[in-house]
Amino acid sequence: MPGQYGQGHGHQVPRPEGRHALLRLLPAAARQRKLLGAVDVRGSLLWNTQNATQPELFRLQLGKLMTNLTATAAYVSRLKFAAAAVEVAPLVTIYGMAQCTRDLDDDGCDRCLRTAVGAIPKCCEGKQGGQINYRTCSVRFDVEPFYNAKAAEAAMLPAPSPGSTGSDRRTVRTALLVSIAVAVTLLVVVLVALYIRKRNRKLHRHAQIASARHGDDDYEEEEMRSSESLLYDLSTLRAATDNFSEENKLGEDPARQHELRWGQRHKIIEGIGRGLLYLHQDSRLTIIHRDLKASNILLDKDMNPKISDFGLAKLFDVDLSVGNTSHIAGTYGYMSPEYALHGIFSAKSDVFSYGVLVLEIIIGRRNTHVQQSEDLLSFVWRCWRRGSISELLDGCPTDGRQPQEVLRCVHVGLLCVQEDPQLRPGMASVVIMLNSRSITLPAPTAPAFVVVPRHVVAAVDDVPERSIDSDAPREEARWPSINYASSVSDLEPR
Repeated sequence: MPGQYGQGHGHQVPRPEGRHALLRLLPAAARQRKLLGAVDVRGSLLWNTQNATQPELFRLQLGKLMTNLTATAAYVSRLKFAAAAVEVAPLVTIYGMAQCTRDLDDDGCDRCLRTAVGAIPKCCEGKQGGQINYRTCSVRFDVEPFYNAKAAEAAMLPAPSPGSTGSDRRTVRTALLVSIAVAVTLLVVVLVALYIRKRNRKLHRHAQIASARHGDDDYEEEEMRSSESLLYDLSTLRAATDNFSEENKLGEDPARQHELRWGQRHKIIEGIGRGLLYLHQDSRLTIIHRDLKASNILLDKDMNPKISDFGLAKLFDVDLSVGNTSHIAGTYGYMSPEYALHGIFSAKSDVFSYGVLVLEIIIGRRNTHVQQSEDLLSFVWRCWRRGSISELLDGCPTDGRQPQEVLRCVHVGLLCVQEDPQLRPGMASVVIMLNSRSITLPAPTAPAFVVVPRHVVAAVDDVPERSIDSDAPREEARWPSINYASSVSDLEPR
C-alpha cells in the first residue's frame, strides 16, 4: 500500500483519490490566477513518508524519468501532459507524471516543470513518492501506479502541425530537445550500469589490498578509529567463571564430555547461532567477531551460551559488508580461507567459524592439525560422503540423542564451512535451518582445508588452540588449499 504523505509549506492541497486518478488540481488552481499565460510557481509540496530502497540508484532513475516527462509534456503532448514509468530493481518501479495548464506556451511549461523538478530534493529526497503542485504545473512520482495507462497514452498524443514557419522552427527545437534528453538518458544508464558493475565486483571478488599498513603504531591507530572498545572487563570474566576455575570447564576434559547431553549441545548450538545473528543483523551496527571459537563461548548456570572476547571484532556501517586487512589475527582451525590467505573478512567469515564450532560440539573433538592424523573437517567430510553415520555419532552422548537432529546439525555445519563464501548461508538462514525440518537443505560442497607448513605444525602440536597476530607479509601465509569431491547424494538429512 502507498505510504502516508507529509505536507510542506503553502496551502493544503487534497490528495487525488483513487489509484488511477489523474491530477484534478490544475483547473481549480488556474482559476485562482488573474493573468493567463504567466508561469506561477506558488503552491504546495507533498511527499511519501516511507524511504526508498537503494536511494542512490533510485535518485538516478528518478532524475532520468523526470527529464523525459518534462520534455514530453512541454514540447510533444497536445494536452501538456506526460506520464511514464522506469524500473529501479526487479520489484521496484517508479511511476511519474508531469502536467502544465494549457494556457502556458511550450517554453513556459518547460520552465515551470523544471522548477518543480528542481524542488524534489528539497522535500522528497530519498522518499518513495512526492508531489510538487504549483498553480501552473505539477509533477508527481510514486512506487505505486496512480494513473490510468491508456488514458495517459491518449493525453500524450502530439499536437497537429499547422504547417507554418514558426511551427517548423518549433519542430526543429523540439527534435533538438528530445535528442538532448535521449542523450542524457543514455549517459545516465551507462553511469548506472558502471556503478552497479563496480559495486558487484567489489563485493564478490577477492581483491588485493590497496595499501599495506606500516608498523604496529599505524595499525593500532586505525583499529581505534574503526571500532569502539568491545572488551569484557576482567573482573566480569573472573566473576562469571569463579576466577577461571577448572571445575567450570565443560566438554574440554574427556572425562566430563558426556556431562553435556545432546539436548544441551543442541541448545548451545542454537544459542550461538542466535547470538551471531544479532551481531550481524539486529544490532545497530554490523559486528564481525573474527575470533569465534570454543574458548570464547561462556555458559551460564542454565547452560545458555554467551559470545565473549570481542578484542578482534570489527564494526561495519549499514551499507558495508566486506573488509580486508594485511594484519591477520585469529585462531588456526577457525579462520575462513579467504581471511587466512587474503585478509578478506565479512559476516561469512564468522559463519565459517560457527560451522567449525558446530562440528566440534557434535563430534566432541577440536579441529586441530596433528601430523599423520586427520583434522576434524576432513573426518566429518569423509564420513558424510561415505554415509558412515555411526562414526559421526560416536562422540555424541546417547542420552536423549536424536540421530536425525544430529545429522541435520552436521549438514548445517558442513554448509557453513564451504570454501566459497558465497555458498555459505547467512546466519538468518542458519537459524531457520536448525529450527525447521520442513526446509530441504542443499548438498554441501567440500569444506576448505588449509595445509599448514611443517614449522607451524610443530607449534600447533604444542598449543592445540593458538591465537595468531602476525605482521608478516601475507605471501608467507598463502598455503595451498585442498578440495575433494563436491557432491553428496547418499546422505540427505530431513
